[in-house]
Amino acid sequence: MNDLMEFLKQLKKEDNRGIMAILRRGLIPGQNQRTWPLLARFNGIGDSYRERVVQTIAGLFALHPVNREAGNFGKTCQALMNDDERAKLANGEEGPLSRRFHHLLAADGEEILDRVVRFVMRIKSHETVIPVDYKKLRDDLLNWQTHKKDKVRTEWAKGFWNVQTDDKESDA
Repeated sequence: MNDLMEFLKQLKKEDNRGIMAILRRGLIPGQNQRTWPLLARFNGIGDSYRERVVQTIAGLFALHPVNREAGNFGKTCQALMNDDERAKLANGEEGPLSRRFHHLLAADGEEILDRVVRFVMRIKSHETVIPVDYKKLRDDLLNWQTHKKDKVRTEWAKGFWNVQTDDKESDA
């Protein structure tokens, strides 16, 4: 599976837009079979959950190839928060991004894949560049279907809601 990340990084380095376009088809229901020749060596052929995780990670990387090997998906999603939502959280209130993140954490079964795709699309469209740790995300998604799901969910929640606000008044 680590070979998948090396393969994706090499495609980015080579700026292989044609293959990246094919990999993005893995995110479109009914077109994921187009990715199978490229993902066969990474166990990416088929429609089982494990195979769909491979297709999803490859498609997300092809969509937003900004990779960083640090943090978890909760911390990555936290970077989408604006100052207003950070202030609300500091006061114990919940904003729209927090509600969406709750929805992500409530995912059962394979619906987690579609919800992660929507978050990465939002990350891609953000005004600042937000990297994603695709290797960790892949591992977390694979664990989502096991007894480790609650651990992943807790780690993401801690990463997301561990908000540090700049309280300049306390510095004065």
